[in-house]
Amino acid sequence: MSFFTRSRANILTPKLEGFLQKESGSKLKGLQRRWFIYSEEKQTLFYFKNQKEANENKQKGSIALATVTEITPGKDDKSFLIVIPGRVYSIVADTKEDRDKWLNRLREIKTELNSQANLISQSNSTSNFNLTSTPSITKIGQMRSINLASDQTTNTININKVEYDNLLTKVTELEQLKKQITTNSQIESSRSRQRASQVEGVVVDVLSNKNFDMQSKINNLLQELKEKQLILEQQNKDLIEYSTRLTDAKQKNEEFKNTNLINIKKIEEQNQFLEKTEKLNN
Repeated sequence: MSFFTRSRANILTPKLEGFLQKESGSKLKGLQRRWFIYSEEKQTLFYFKNQKEANENKQKGSIALATVTEITPGKDDKSFLIVIPGRVYSIVADTKEDRDKWLNRLREIKTELNSQANLISQSNSTSNFNLTSTPSITKIGQMRSINLASDQTTNTININKVEYDNLLTKVTELEQLKKQITTNSQIESSRSRQRASQVEGVVVDVLSNKNFDMQSKINNLLQELKEKQLILEQQNKDLIEYSTRLTDAKQKNEEFKNTNLINIKKIEEQNQFLEKTEKLNN
């Protein structure tokens, strides 16, 4: 099935695809299950998180077979190794049969690529036009666009000039596209830095205003507390004064009560004296 759906320059229908486990580059995450697809047109082994992301062309990574230096069995009968400069990919299949299928087919493909590279190397010394002027043809994996023919009498390899010119045109277009993407990336990076600076300035202003407002609120609260403290102090003074007055009033009331009791006793004594005097008179 085709798994690049966004462009007409899609990868051709692959002959190899399926789930394999790949050792993480950091070696801390262990094995990662990925959906692998080999593209004959791109001569590259792509891997995705799953089949859905393969259909959406959301690749996690790729291995160009032209850069592979060795493909060998792994430590057990389900694993194999793909060696490129600076890294060794450890791949594990679900079964030994799957491992053998991938291992043998990738080795065959690598052998074919090496044979093509040797043919192109030989053609460089016999061709009537200079192939060394093309910018890294072997690196872009387009050897199959060059038609090779063998002359049985002279064993001289001729290259189709039209296909070669088309290849040069495509390479030039790719280089221009790369420059355009690089320029756009630099412009977007500059805009992002400017936006980040603007946002930082706004944040600083907002924080400054918030700090000012917060300090103002704190000052207002402190002022209110001072005023309430003064009111409480005055109320406390008034309470002490009222307490003193109440104590004095109680004392006076007690004195008045005692005085009244004395007066009542005197009146009673006088009444008794009058009663006695009246009896005597009678």
